[in-house]
Amino acid sequence: MKIRLTKHIIAVAATVILVSLLNALVEAAGGAPVGVVVTCNCDDLVGVRFCLDLREKIRASAGYELVQDSENVAAGMHAVCIDDNTAEMKGASSAVAVTITLTTKRSEGYLDTYILVVGRERAKEMAATALGDLDAAIERFRKRLEVRVASQGE
Repeated sequence: MKIRLTKHIIAVAATVILVSLLNALVEAAGGAPVGVVVTCNCDDLVGVRFCLDLREKIRASAGYELVQDSENVAAGMHAVCIDDNTAEMKGASSAVAVTITLTTKRSEGYLDTYILVVGRERAKEMAATALGDLDAAIERFRKRLEVRVASQGE
């Protein structure tokens, strides 16, 4: 029983932290683009290309801006890449693990993690997909927040 209660307390604390981070993100944006911190740990050519394309998609976006650090509240996209081919096919594609977070100078809250297989010819397309995934992760959490706020008002 004690372990179950501890898990619930941890879950509630994590939710409170994410809600406060999301509220701060929405308030900080106030119609302005949301800052996105992008970190990449990619040594293979396709993974590096994916990260460059992701950064370019963010720069070109009206709703987001690329930032270097989380001085203010920002979204985080963290990628780890590995060439997923054998020696004879090396450099044809990369397995990319992407983690989406909400981040401030003091803390970071987890939103989502997923794996993409990025082909050499599809790096730009997959970067656009990753930016869409950021939108979905933030929106999904925002909808949960709105339901919770509406139920508390009743």
